[in-house]
Amino acid sequence: MKRTTNLLRDAVGLSDGVMFERRLFHSLFDTNDQKAGMDAFVNKRQPTFTHS
Repeated sequence: MKRTTNLLRDAVGLSDGVMFERRLFHSLFDTNDQKAGMDAFVNKRQPTFTHS
């Protein structure tokens, strides 16, 4: 994420880069893998990722 922000800052400006990162973060936060990771963390076990 930080790399994306840095690249976009140079290409389109910091403000647009931050907005892009925010949209990207929100889209990734709503995946099955994110839910599996959070559940595994809370229950102190290894996650099972499905790449979805």
